[in-house]
Amino acid sequence: RPPRKPLRVLELASGQSQLSLLLAHAAAHRWGRPAQVLAVDRDVTRVQRAERRAHALGLSHAVVQRRSEIGQLGRWEDEHAAAFPPRDGAAAPPGPPHLAVALHACDTASDDALAQAVRARSLLIACAPCCHAQLARRWSELPDRLVQLHPLRTIHTVPHLRSETAAHVTDAMRVALLRAAGYRVAASEFVAPEHTPKNRLLLAGRLRAGGPATR
Repeated sequence: RPPRKPLRVLELASGQSQLSLLLAHAAAHRWGRPAQVLAVDRDVTRVQRAERRAHALGLSHAVVQRRSEIGQLGRWEDEHAAAFPPRDGAAAPPGPPHLAVALHACDTASDDALAQAVRARSLLIACAPCCHAQLARRWSELPDRLVQLHPLRTIHTVPHLRSETAAHVTDAMRVALLRAAGYRVAASEFVAPEHTPKNRLLLAGRLRAGGPATR
C-alpha cells in the first residue's frame, strides 16, 4: 500500500519538546505513520536541549526546533517548508497542521499560541493555559472610584478572588474567540488537581463548513 502521509504537528512554547518527541515517537511506533513536528520556543537553551534529545532518540528527522517568539512566526506553509524541505521542488504545499498544541504557555503566550494555530488553520487545537495574570493585573489597576461602583466590587477588592475570576473570564473569552473563528470548543480538566492547579484543557476542532461555531 502507498506510504501514509506525515502527521503534521505544530507545538508552540514547546520548552524542551518532551511533548513533541512523544508525539513523533507515538506516530511512528503506535500509529504507523511518519511525523513532521515543528517545535517553537523562544529560549535558546531549551531549544538546544531539545535538539540534543531529538538526536539521542533518533527523531531529528521528525522533530525540528524553531527558535522564535510565537508572534513572529511566518506563514505555516513557509515555516513548514523551511523545517521539512520537500524532496521535489515542485511538491504541493502542505496542508494545515493536523494538531497545534501549547502546554502551559505562560499568560498571554497562550493567546499568541491560539492565534497562531487559528492562522495556520489547524484542524485540532489543544491548549492548556497557565499563569492567567494579564486580566487580573489590569483589574487591579482600575481606579478605586470605578471599583466601588462595580456590582462585583467584592471580587475586585479581594486579590485571590480577583485572580481566580480573571482566570475563568480569560478562558471564557478564549473559548468565545475560537468559536467565532470557526471551531467547536470544549473545556475540561485533563489531570488530577493534586498534580497541578493549572489543569484546564481547551480542545478545539475546526468545523468543515468554515463558519462560526454555534455550540
